Amino acid sequence: MPSSIFRFKAFAIEQEEVAMKIGTDGVLLGAWAEIPERAKNILDIGTGTGLLSLQAAQRTSGSAHILGIDIDRSAVKTATENFKNSSWSSCLTAKEWDITAETKTLGTRNFDCVLCNPPYFEGGPVSSKRERNMARVASYMSWPILFERIASLLSDKGVANLILPFESFEKARKLAQDNGLFLKRYCLVKGHKDAPVKRVLMGLSREKSEVIKEEELIIEVARHQYTKAYYDLVQPFYLKL
Repeated sequence: MPSSIFRFKAFAIEQEEVAMKIGTDGVLLGAWAEIPERAKNILDIGTGTGLLSLQAAQRTSGSAHILGIDIDRSAVKTATENFKNSSWSSCLTAKEWDITAETKTLGTRNFDCVLCNPPYFEGGPVSSKRERNMARVASYMSWPILFERIASLLSDKGVANLILPFESFEKARKLAQDNGLFLKRYCLVKGHKDAPVKRVLMGLSREKSEVIKEEELIIEVARHQYTKAYYDLVQPFYLKL
């Protein structure tokens, strides 16, 4: 029977009871996201296994307090165990929380960095399992409310980082602007050089940048042969790179 544990260089993740397993999107976001140098509080919205929180803990060497929140109780339980089993257990917390309900007790403008790999499938449920739908289907986390909540939680000098389907880029950018958040940098992600853009990584802040940093990331030159840019980005995390 295959193991349900996914091992990274600096931590391991148990994912058996979580609807959404480890995938490229999450690892990319955790590696690419801008974390302000003196970040004290980091929020991981929809933490799932706790992957983004653990990547942030590794990148900050445990110097920031990181809170991972999720509406799914089993995800919170799994993330809590993964946090306890890591080298940064003292700075990691998982909490059951519906971000669309309210955010007051999380602390207004309290977070220097927000990480979010939100549900993005439009339309009806894509699975018979409610937990998987919650992790994948946009109706379980309304984007207008999500961007409103991120704006209320982000500190004045903070940065919010998300990964989304490319076709949702302009929609997300407008929702962010409607809530006083502006594009600071973005990265278009392609599987290979001739493939269409599939994902976009976004960095948002309250400050309107005169120059927005544009990037492109191609993952492979051939099957299982990775580009240097992709290798350099994710190799601090993946065990086999």
